[in-house]
Amino acid sequence: MDRGLKQSQAIQILKNVAELLNKSNDIEAMLEHALKTLLIEMGLHAGWIFLSEEESVDCATMNDCHFSWNAKQQINMEMCDCFHHHGTRKGCQSVFAGTCPHQRNVKVCIGGDIQSVHRYERFPIMSQGALYVGLLDNTSLNEHQHALLRWVADQIGHAVRRARMYKQEKEVTYFYAAMNEVTRNIWRWEITDLKKLLLHLVEQLGINYGWRKVAIMIKENDHLTLKAMYQENRSTWLQKRIPLHELFSSSDFVSRAFRYKTIFQGIERSPLFDILNPNEGEFVSIAVPLIIYNKLKGVLWIGRERKPSNECDLKNLEALADHIALAIENVQLYEEREYYLLVAERNRLARDLHDSVNQKLFSLSLTARGLKEMLADHPQTVAKGIENIELLAKEALREMRSLIWELRPNENQNGIGELLKEYAEQIGLQVNVHMDKNFYLPRNVKEIFWRIGQESLNNICKHAQTDTAEIRLEQTSQSIRMIVADQGCGFSMDQSELSSKSFGITSMKERIAQINGKLTIHSGFGKGTTVIATAPL
Repeated sequence: MDRGLKQSQAIQILKNVAELLNKSNDIEAMLEHALKTLLIEMGLHAGWIFLSEEESVDCATMNDCHFSWNAKQQINMEMCDCFHHHGTRKGCQSVFAGTCPHQRNVKVCIGGDIQSVHRYERFPIMSQGALYVGLLDNTSLNEHQHALLRWVADQIGHAVRRARMYKQEKEVTYFYAAMNEVTRNIWRWEITDLKKLLLHLVEQLGINYGWRKVAIMIKENDHLTLKAMYQENRSTWLQKRIPLHELFSSSDFVSRAFRYKTIFQGIERSPLFDILNPNEGEFVSIAVPLIIYNKLKGVLWIGRERKPSNECDLKNLEALADHIALAIENVQLYEEREYYLLVAERNRLARDLHDSVNQKLFSLSLTARGLKEMLADHPQTVAKGIENIELLAKEALREMRSLIWELRPNENQNGIGELLKEYAEQIGLQVNVHMDKNFYLPRNVKEIFWRIGQESLNNICKHAQTDTAEIRLEQTSQSIRMIVADQGCGFSMDQSELSSKSFGITSMKERIAQINGKLTIHSGFGKGTTVIATAPL
């Protein structure tokens, strides 16, 4: 190493290094060329650049003009004595080679002679890392060389900061471009079904951002439900429900994001949602609350390779979550509007039936009874005909009252079992209801089961020649099932025997098909009838 570094040489070295540092925003290439040039022109044989990045450092080394980049080498700063205080601006400091576990046994070849690096000089890089140069036995740096290396370290710090800012700006631009693509598709397609929306959202997020896993959870009454998830290039509908009391008692990052309405992240595994955990390896989990008008809608969960590196990343995720929460709110408001329009129409029809047809049938029944009493002394055939009129009027009146009751909206908070039991009492049936613990029906499924249950009970009342029935409500992780059974006379399952019941059965099958479910009927003469409605979760 030339100990008598001239001023002109120093200026030229500064110029060459500065040009290389300003030539690119690629940190790896920039540091490779700058360090190589610096060591060659100063006559040094070994050097390192450490850059702090969260809890690890990136290491660039050059030994005897052979450069290697170890950006993926994660070095724990607490383990490295020579690096522990690199962030302070206390100038250079000599460190013996044996004190650093990452730089031991460094050897260089000079003119065929193998020599060991004896010690290192450290030059802080603007609280972002440190520049190290290795010195052989009986060599040292003079004051001018120290000054030159300090200046180079400062220039490296400025260049690294500039490159990182450029990288951050690129990431922000990419993030918003991807968010624009996702949101543009949401509003362009005008999705009005929550299931379709959530499946579309997780798929678009996974594809456009390159995230390994994406999931959306929605708050439903006293549960948080994992609805949709993207992994392995496909989206899946899950319906994994966790009671809120169980959620609040957990330290899971999803639970913390939900409770405190702020972003949480970590690499720990989720004890509540096992499906969120990586199948192999490790990734960072990020839970982002979905909030609209200060109302918590649910949680967006992301599994990706690294943590958000700064506050800007977190702000970007919050902006994305705002768009998702707004889309979910719009779909839910649309579904509620459709539901209340249907309720209003049913109320109108029920009032009209009650005020017109129902009153006329009631009057007809009273008239038939009065005529029957007046004709007590008249021929029996006339009395028999009037009696038939009375029976038909009573039956029509009962069916009309049943229809009006069916049209009334299900606005109370009772479960489907209690509602069907009340309805059975209205039409003269006694029903036993058995329901699994924590049985839960989404609104759309509850409406379908309600109508199928009514039709099944009506058929029992009309055809089964029994006044008792049994209803079972069962739930698994994949489906929910309603079973309506009686021990009545039963009927043949041949097509010709179903003609009188075909409309009701067809109606039930059409209803269950609306939720991609299945309807099964078992019956036989003297064996009763069982109707099974199954809906996927």
